[in-house]
Amino acid sequence: SGGGGGGAALGSAGAKSVGVNLWLTSRLPVPHMTLYVGVRAGRATLMADHLPRFDLGERPEHVAAFYGGEQASRWSAAQRVKGLTPFRSSDPSVRALQGPNALALHGAAADPHAVSALVAELDRHVGAWLGWVRTTPLLDDGAEAEAVRARDWSLRAALRDHERAAGERFMGPDVAATLSASMAGPELRAEEGARAEPLAWRPAAAADGVAKAAEEDLRRFGETAQRVVAGVPAAGGAEPGEHRSLSVEADARHTLPSPRVL
Repeated sequence: SGGGGGGAALGSAGAKSVGVNLWLTSRLPVPHMTLYVGVRAGRATLMADHLPRFDLGERPEHVAAFYGGEQASRWSAAQRVKGLTPFRSSDPSVRALQGPNALALHGAAADPHAVSALVAELDRHVGAWLGWVRTTPLLDDGAEAEAVRARDWSLRAALRDHERAAGERFMGPDVAATLSASMAGPELRAEEGARAEPLAWRPAAAADGVAKAAEEDLRRFGETAQRVVAGVPAAGGAEPGEHRSLSVEADARHTLPSPRVL
């Protein structure tokens, strides 16, 4: 139902981070999902968002479906978790694109309670998104899907440019350009009149094997990423530092289907 981009990075003084953006086809009107976990100067950070596909002022039904009710209550509760500190991006262009329930939290990496709370928030964020992907009807209106595609292009380009500018400060322009392009997903096309994506396909609700495999991959990514950045030994006895962050990157970038296939 879409494509993904991911990346892992090591910074100075042992700083680590890993992130993945999941971009959906324009035929599936579910928010895109972005995830980031990192540790720096002893602080573990989670940033997660369900990026809107429409102008929410014009589409209040999408606010109700994806951001209201239980989702709004969970976001409010996350802002008050003991040991976690909420924050916001300093870049106004990023804040303008974020969803109403964008999460940005950090806590002490050495605090088991804080790390456990971050893992729980990550799990809830992914679980809600997977449910929407499996149950939301596809768009039948080709013109509406094309409008979604055009908005998605602008959204991904804006986030790519933000990631590149932020990365240049820590890893130089060449690496930052490569990483930001990866996080933006499949190649962004600038030509006018680019064709809309073909009608999307996804497994039927009864195809539990495919859906559960995708869900397990995402849950494994979240758990492994949190353990990597917190320096906690992974399940099965593997110790931190055994290139598990590179495995996470490979999973995120290569096991998600191409948007041209689905």
